Amino acid sequence: MNDPQSAYPDQAKRLMNGSPRSRTVFMFSGQGTQYYTMGLDFYRRHPGFKRVLNRCDEIAKPFLGASLVKLLYEGEGKDAPFERLLHSNPALLAIQFSLAQVLREAGVRPDMALGYGLGEITASVVAGLVGLDDAFRLVIGMARLIEDKAPAAKMISVFAAPGSREAYPSMPADCWITAQNFANCYVATGLPDSVDRLKESLEASNTLWQKLPVTYGFHTRLLDLIASEFKAMCAGIPLRRSSIPIVTACRGWVLREPDEDYFWKIIRYPVEFDRAILGLLEMGDYVFVDASPSGALATYLGDILPPDSASVAVRIMNPFGLESDYLERLREPMGHPKGSRFP
Repeated sequence: MNDPQSAYPDQAKRLMNGSPRSRTVFMFSGQGTQYYTMGLDFYRRHPGFKRVLNRCDEIAKPFLGASLVKLLYEGEGKDAPFERLLHSNPALLAIQFSLAQVLREAGVRPDMALGYGLGEITASVVAGLVGLDDAFRLVIGMARLIEDKAPAAKMISVFAAPGSREAYPSMPADCWITAQNFANCYVATGLPDSVDRLKESLEASNTLWQKLPVTYGFHTRLLDLIASEFKAMCAGIPLRRSSIPIVTACRGWVLREPDEDYFWKIIRYPVEFDRAILGLLEMGDYVFVDASPSGALATYLGDILPPDSASVAVRIMNPFGLESDYLERLREPMGHPKGSRFP
């Protein structure tokens, strides 16, 4: 895979210093990108991040019955699987919203917000469509419904060699492609036995796959058991006029106006990340700021952006620490005072 960060300084400076077509897109990821200790470096070293995350903790605690900060930083180590949906749903929202606020305070402000799966709920908060309190109520209520009623499932990322005929093998029954990240990289989700059969098929063809820390069938019919109750829950979430456009990777386009099933479609239907990015590139150049905890979305962009593209992808957070250093790298080329627009 290409590493968009390696080309960052020259491309970013060109975009930041005068291209009228360049816009900034904040990107937020969903289930599968979470891990214990995510954001710990920021929490220790950045007072603004700590302040916002503590605020998220206070909001979530009455719905969750536990402290997100303690779950993230005082419990399991980074290498332990972070699979409990009731905890990972609000943790992803809290971490990514906190990072978005830190970026805004640093003068990095989005023209658009792009959400991948569950990350679209974070995008809707950052865009002003949904209030933060309501978003926590939604993601925690969703987790309780899924844990109570949906069957267990498995989710894997598949990485095939370019042009490989085995890139898209026949899916076993009760197993589906649930996300297309870039050419020859997709996510498969299904009942445990079905995913195990797919893994055997992939291994037989020397195709790489990676287990994701997700134990329910997002983006599949395995969630249909919660449809009516989830939609009823969503009906109680007030929607506002968004301040910036939301790019929905669920359908691969810029959201004009949410319909009554907006949140249901986010978790029920497949993610088309590559289609969403390619659609944006038809309209101009962008600084894609990956506000996810893993930096995976920026990595995907390394394989989506054409070699001659003037757009650039920037990752901030990663599982290896030193996130505050990445933030400083983002600020240094700007040449703008705090609070100014970026680029």
